[in-house]
Amino acid sequence: MVRKRSAGLPTRKQILDFIATSDQPAGKREIARAFGLSGQDKILLKALLKDMADEGLIDSAPVAPSTSRAGCRKSLFCGS
Repeated sequence: MVRKRSAGLPTRKQILDFIATSDQPAGKREIARAFGLSGQDKILLKALLKDMADEGLIDSAPVAPSTSRAGCRKSLFCGS
């Protein structure tokens, strides 16, 4: 599922929805690509994701490829 946006930062809800519906692990690169972000928007995305992680909305710790996704919270790397 590809969600291209012409410009601008996605909302927190859009990011959470993207992570929840992603069929593979979704990191900063995948989120930026899905929303068509480049340049300064990628820097702003990184700051937004850090804020979301600090608030406990997402988990910023990578998950090993062999780890089951069943125990993951909404995560940049779990995809669930």
